[in-house]
Amino acid sequence: MAASIIPFIKPDDGSFDDETMRNMGDAFEATVKALRNSVQPPIVYASVAARIIRAANHGECDPNRLQQAGLSALESLT
Repeated sequence: MAASIIPFIKPDDGSFDDETMRNMGDAFEATVKALRNSVQPPIVYASVAARIIRAANHGECDPNRLQQAGLSALESLT
């Protein structure tokens, strides 16, 4: 089952075109897949999604850089 970033997008996050949504979704799914080997509370996934969404709002559209933005959430939780 694929993870979806859609439940984490709020109305005040702005709107994204189809390509950006796809890239954000790919980045979130890859990050969640990388975290599956460790038990993570739901707040971790919310933090990852928030970082990806914030990066996309600032114009980032590369899935790899979006994933790195999502993974940066883990640094702030440790």
